[in-house]
Amino acid sequence: NKGVTGYLVKTEGSPPDAEDVNWTADKPAGYSFPEQGDYTLYLWARDAAGNISTAASASVTYDCTAPVISVFTCPTSTTAATIGLTITAGDNKGVTGYLVKTEGSPPDAEDVNWTADKPAVYSFPEQGDYTLYLWARDAAGNISTAASASVTYDCTAPVISVFTCPSSTTAATIGLTITAGDNKGVTGYLIKTEGSTPDAEDVNWTADKPAGYSFPEQGDYTLYLWARDAAGNISTAASASVTYDCTAPVISVFTCPTSTTAATIGLTITAGDNKGVTGYLIKTEGSTPDAEDVNWTADKPAVYSFPEQ
Repeated sequence: NKGVTGYLVKTEGSPPDAEDVNWTADKPAGYSFPEQGDYTLYLWARDAAGNISTAASASVTYDCTAPVISVFTCPTSTTAATIGLTITAGDNKGVTGYLVKTEGSPPDAEDVNWTADKPAVYSFPEQGDYTLYLWARDAAGNISTAASASVTYDCTAPVISVFTCPSSTTAATIGLTITAGDNKGVTGYLIKTEGSTPDAEDVNWTADKPAGYSFPEQGDYTLYLWARDAAGNISTAASASVTYDCTAPVISVFTCPTSTTAATIGLTITAGDNKGVTGYLIKTEGSTPDAEDVNWTADKPAVYSFPEQ
């Protein structure tokens, strides 16, 4: 009623004396804390007669310690648009917000993308190579240094455009011709003789493109080939059929007249094979012919004609 002549602010609630040296004639515009902590500020006003008001109070936390992110991990590659995250962060007053984004500029404390709950997953808008940046925030608005983790989101499987091998072989090991491609590169190949798709973690994947395949025993085989990329995408199988047969035919009967007055004689031939006889060749000198000799005939010869006596 006569005008305020003094103000006094302190952090404990016992009323000051009118003669306290800490009274100031000017209204305090601010208050400085000696150290971090939780404070209650008490304010009194005094008039010229020495009347002192009832205290007013206000609570405040002074906290300038930013949260620390000790763990931020995710898969380095994924075939799924959504991945799991592992996050550990701490703060002297507790973490109150988390924010993950794909560019490294620090967010404001008021950014609308802060979430109170720790993110368990992150979803990508499209395939690509990403670096995820994570920040943690506390109630005072202190923001951690960013933690980062890199990941490739790739859901495009490799494509096998060529897979060929001989259709039959007399050798246990055959050569293969393979061409496969992928948007991120092929990192693994797997061949087996049954058509169920292998897991990305199968121990039989090889980083090098197979140049050949070895059979355990004779038989009719279908070889199945898959290609895999770094993200674990697996191609559709390519297949090629081959017969491994190293058992030669056996001729059990081969007779003809011991002498003849005719230029053409009849022949008696019996031959067998585990896979069937597919060709016959007769000549008058004993060197073994090549399998590609043009004189092989599919039909069993019934006669032979001499060029001269």
